[in-house]
Amino acid sequence: VELSPREGAPSHDWDNLPLFSWSEAGFKGKTKDGSCRYFYTTPKVGFASSGSVGVKIGAHREGPLLRTEDFEVPDDFAKLTSMLPNTRKEFCGQQYEMDEFAWLKTQEFAKEKLPMLKSDKPEGFMRCLYQMTPDMKMILGKHPDDEFVTLACGFSGSGFQFAPAIADFLAATLSGKELSSFHKEMEDQFTANRFLSRL
Repeated sequence: VELSPREGAPSHDWDNLPLFSWSEAGFKGKTKDGSCRYFYTTPKVGFASSGSVGVKIGAHREGPLLRTEDFEVPDDFAKLTSMLPNTRKEFCGQQYEMDEFAWLKTQEFAKEKLPMLKSDKPEGFMRCLYQMTPDMKMILGKHPDDEFVTLACGFSGSGFQFAPAIADFLAATLSGKELSSFHKEMEDQFTANRFLSRL
């Protein structure tokens, strides 16, 4: 969701407002009920070509869980939704209009943490789709049932932060060279096998 500054508010443009995130339980943390309010913001970019119309506030991991022809979730894995940090655990089909649940959460956050923004109506909105894993850690390495398939998925909305390390791991894995200790540590920590015992 993008919100505009109130009349007389200081600039919320990219040269005055930093990127930041806020979480009630720390980065990738969870509250006692397993959920977590987590928001990230990006400042308004003052170039018309950017498409930015306001300060972007993303209600991270609060969107609906998709299960469609394009976003398949096998029945075995559907059982793991109770472990996700999302407040809502039910599946739904693809939605293209603004998600009212996430909008209300964003309004609450803006009123509390960014009161100089107009939180009565959005200037724009978009949806960000990403794959979640129950522990919010990526899946990297060989497929458990097919050594010719290498997995790099389930980045839980933060894969871009680790792109250089992921690319380095994939290059080493796919080239067939011996993995370094760092690569082996990544492979051990992010293996898909960690979920097999939960199915």
